[in-house]
Amino acid sequence: MSLSVANTFINNPAIWAKEFNRGAKTAFHHLFSAFYPELVYYIKNIVDNLEVAEELADDTFLKAWKLPDKHFLDEDEAKAWLVTVGHRAALDHIKVKGRGDARFRKYLIDQKPEETEDFSKILENQVIKATLLKEVLTALDQLGEQQRTVIRLTLEGLDTAEIAAIMSLPSQTVRNYRSKAIRNLQKHLSNLAFIFLLLFVSRNGN
Repeated sequence: MSLSVANTFINNPAIWAKEFNRGAKTAFHHLFSAFYPELVYYIKNIVDNLEVAEELADDTFLKAWKLPDKHFLDEDEAKAWLVTVGHRAALDHIKVKGRGDARFRKYLIDQKPEETEDFSKILENQVIKATLLKEVLTALDQLGEQQRTVIRLTLEGLDTAEIAAIMSLPSQTVRNYRSKAIRNLQKHLSNLAFIFLLLFVSRNGN
């Protein structure tokens, strides 16, 4: 993929989404290059094995490529989907292989056994959530007022329609502010904090 094409995707998320949704290999390669290391890192923190993490990340990207009906609005939504699927794959691996060691149990502290297959329940882990949320909130200072307000209200659990009503803005404008804010925050967050933000937005940012 040429540098000019990569820059086009970076500067024009809507173009990337259109190309990815129609099955363009250049758009897939852009996503793979941009997010594969982060996804491997995230999965490795669950399975505690780099080789397994790479295999699961490979499978997750393959699933994204083979989706018969892709409707991603932008790259951030695709990343959230990848984290969701990768997280479930990691938990399935541990369950099937019987590798629920102490590291994994610590990661899922306070979780009920029946909840571990639901990726969103990770956000209820107060230790993990408090640490990552603090990092995200600190990084909000790097945003403009409108973007900061949208992310803050999203973190409070409000959906797009509710935020639009509070800010007296069209829903699409709220989505645009959120997407731009996420891209800006990526520069100021650790990998895990950024993935936490994507997971939270994917659950509450409808």
